[in-house]
Amino acid sequence: MPTMRDVAERAGVSVATVSHVINETHYVSPELRQRVEDAIETLGYRPNRLAQALSTQTIPLLALIVPDISNPFWSHVARAVQDLAEQRDYSLIVCSTDGLLKREIRFLRTLSGWISGLILHPYHVTHEHVNRYIGDDVPVVIVGDFLTVQAQPPNWDG
Repeated sequence: MPTMRDVAERAGVSVATVSHVINETHYVSPELRQRVEDAIETLGYRPNRLAQALSTQTIPLLALIVPDISNPFWSHVARAVQDLAEQRDYSLIVCSTDGLLKREIRFLRTLSGWISGLILHPYHVTHEHVNRYIGDDVPVVIVGDFLTVQAQPPNWDG
């Protein structure tokens, strides 16, 4: 798997220049940009998003957990959330639980440590489940009124 260093050597530029082209963080002249893009294409380089997330300590990924994505209501919600997430350079993962507790918990467990925000329509899980797996530092938005009788943690918006 080619690295940024490999791309830099192939293009005859610094690793910092490659990083600026990939992340669009600083101006790079059209000539250098083209050399870097050609090297990326030739080598088949793909940025390591996990390494980027570790270095910036941010993961531009949101999760939407709903009961049934085939329900037109939830597919419209998913589309709207995706459009808003994309405007802010976030990606979205959509999980469909069929209203099953084991799936709700499995998705929470799987997403643990990987998301910057959670949008959830819970059937069975409580804030204790979410905080156990997702933590209290990840913003959570609750869709629906299933948890209105429970006290909501400060990182939740319902």
